[in-house]
Amino acid sequence: MRLFLILSILVLCSCVAIPRGSYYYPTHPLGEAKSGTCDKNSNKISLEIPLEKGIRVGSSLRSNIDGTSTLSVNIFLPENTRIVLASNKIILQGTNDAPETYAIREWKDKTLIGEKIIHVYRGTEFIYDKSFGTELLMGKLNSNNYSLTLPEIIIDGSKVKLDPIVFTFRTGEVQWLPKLNC
Repeated sequence: MRLFLILSILVLCSCVAIPRGSYYYPTHPLGEAKSGTCDKNSNKISLEIPLEKGIRVGSSLRSNIDGTSTLSVNIFLPENTRIVLASNKIILQGTNDAPETYAIREWKDKTLIGEKIIHVYRGTEFIYDKSFGTELLMGKLNSNNYSLTLPEIIIDGSKVKLDPIVFTFRTGEVQWLPKLNC
């Protein structure tokens, strides 16, 4: 009986190899790339860049099943924080492509004020920082490398100009995931 129990636990908790599919891996000198372990293709890699006062910038460039891609850009602001953006526009540029400019509607006022968001699910309370941003359907992308330039951010009178976020196309990788986790 004990042997059966040990073998059952090993099988349930062991790892399996899952192909990652094709995806864009984000990098930035100040950022950290993260992946959820249970997304369908294991290819939703997002980048989070911590700034001052708990302010964070997040971005991802995800490949969709139909061959299109989705660009996600967000600024997360804790309660009682305030930033001013130099613009509500971002610039995405592929290698050897002309830059494309996109306006973020939630940034149109250029002054963003953070707050606490409380979400109750099945009696459990989840607390989040307010997020300002968007997801843009990009269509089919032709380049293996893209750079995303964000507007200058002013925090307490100090200007913060981030280096571009770089997305590099990757394919053919395998990720080891725990069976029980998914």
